Amino acid sequence: MAKTTRAVRPTEADRKRVVFAVSDSTAMCAEALARAAGEQFRQHNVAVRIWPNVLSRDDVERVVREAESEHALVIYTFASLELLRTMQDVAAASRVPAVHDPFTPLVAEMGRWLGESPLHRSGHLPRPERSLAFEFAVANDDGKRPDTMKSAHALILGVSRTSKTSVSYQLAERGYLAANCPIVPGMPLPRQTDAVDPRRVFLLVMQADELCKVRQARLPYLGRGQEIYADIEQVESELRTSLALLRAHPGWTRIDVTSQPPEETAAKILQLFSERFPTEVL
Repeated sequence: MAKTTRAVRPTEADRKRVVFAVSDSTAMCAEALARAAGEQFRQHNVAVRIWPNVLSRDDVERVVREAESEHALVIYTFASLELLRTMQDVAAASRVPAVHDPFTPLVAEMGRWLGESPLHRSGHLPRPERSLAFEFAVANDDGKRPDTMKSAHALILGVSRTSKTSVSYQLAERGYLAANCPIVPGMPLPRQTDAVDPRRVFLLVMQADELCKVRQARLPYLGRGQEIYADIEQVESELRTSLALLRAHPGWTRIDVTSQPPEETAAKILQLFSERFPTEVL
């Protein structure tokens, strides 16, 4: 006769658990797997903390130390076989549960870790959550709604063509409310900016020569007489304005987006966000 397995009922303290999504790239794949697997369990609130750009043994050991201290499950995707083996060895030596596998064994491992039987249903971020996030991002694009900035999970600042909108949409894709506002020399930021928790403010910068190239590609769409938009002196002046704002607001976070796609920038922001606001991780 088959033995019946009864799920362990978690204590209140155990209901909030953290999964580390780890990768030598953006960690988007590991994050998606972790979120989908987490939706198979009703008794726990499974938060996901992303760890992108884990590129060395030191990085792996830091992740495992943090996972050990937080009793976290590690889900990792590495293109590098050396890093994959390193994670396997370091996690095993520390007895940290770690998974590098497709979805089905991941759900099984998470079930053992949580002490709960999975539901075996399709997992994804709820559509209403994403729809709300996209509506918020569109309404709060380019500083159009300064009155709602304080409601954002993250406020993205930067001069023109530093990928503020694209980053906001990447965050919205994961269900986070993101507002963005341009930095324009000679124009103060909306006064509501100062009411936003500085830990939520991310200022995007780019090397001047790279930003000039990006703007030059935009010039044909702007019409005649707009050449100053891509002028190196104008660009450097705008970037100096950004740096002055950073000095005046030491709690803001500077992110260099030179040659960096928006999804990587969003991954960095979410990594910092999950460390600063663990109870708000979706």
